[in-house]
Amino acid sequence: MVLTSRYRMKIARVWREFDLRDLGEVPKDVVLQSTSEGLIWEMLQWGLVDRANIVVIDQAPMRLINDLYKQWQQDSGIQVEEELFQILAIIDKRSGPLEADLIDMGMRLRDFPSERHTWHDLWVIMSHFGYHSHLFGAMYPERAGWDKNNMLLADIADSNNWLVWAKSRAAQEGGAPPDRIVRPGVKNEHRPGSRVKPSPRSKIRKLAGLDEPEAQRSPKERKSLLEAAFK
Repeated sequence: MVLTSRYRMKIARVWREFDLRDLGEVPKDVVLQSTSEGLIWEMLQWGLVDRANIVVIDQAPMRLINDLYKQWQQDSGIQVEEELFQILAIIDKRSGPLEADLIDMGMRLRDFPSERHTWHDLWVIMSHFGYHSHLFGAMYPERAGWDKNNMLLADIADSNNWLVWAKSRAAQEGGAPPDRIVRPGVKNEHRPGSRVKPSPRSKIRKLAGLDEPEAQRSPKERKSLLEAAFK
């Protein structure tokens, strides 16, 4: 069953009526083969049930033709330049992930457009794909899967890892805290010197003067020397 809508236009002081097919059923080849200058006329030539009316419409001012085209898009629930072009671009570059999502829903990409499903239907479906859809993962891999629940779980895991680290020997010795789980909005950017490699113990003793002869005296010997110095 072909969906149609009736439109009226006053041309040369005479009201004209004609039927247009649902723009949501326009074949993609008609859109892709149209030029930007002739897009409206290509759509009208396809959409007119009685193609002889194209001669009648051609007599109307361009302002009325643009108004008709705008109303036709609204009635069909699809904006050609803003929505249909975007759908066709995604089909061209991401047809695999999109078809995988549609198969999960019991549909096929070849069903669009058809008597059962229009371009408007596909636009609505694509507009509501979530973080776990195949298409979303292909277009935004760094954000795929990170819905609100997973973001909260990552926050809990980060907090738990920090608490475990805070009670560890590494924390008492000034070690760096554990990395957070990388996710949208969260990165591990370490400032220079924040993860310094520990120096050998012998080097620390040397820098602190613990290997000097004075430092090697026993506590009793150092006490005797101090008492003698202050007499």
